Amino acid sequence: PLRASEETIRQGAEVFARTCAQCHGQLAIGGVKDLRFMDREAHAQFNDIVLKGTRVNKGMASFASLLNEQEVEAVHAYVISRAHEDWGTPAPDTPGAGPH
Repeated sequence: PLRASEETIRQGAEVFARTCAQCHGQLAIGGVKDLRFMDREAHAQFNDIVLKGTRVNKGMASFASLLNEQEVEAVHAYVISRAHEDWGTPAPDTPGAGPH
């Protein structure tokens, strides 16, 4: 479930627009990988994926030189909020989401 303030989500949207949207689509829709459809594993590893490059073999480089942990957590909150907006409820693979 989304556990972030509106300010955090707004910050995440700004960071996403300037850093992530080129590959992951405007408003987190589409792109190389549509982040609204992340599975539990990706949610659990989100910071490591973005900051440590743990999925570099799949084309996702580390952004540690551009983003700090707070910005990455804000982006994660924004992506979760986008999934909630588009689907009306948490996506099935969102951490804490119940059966649908």
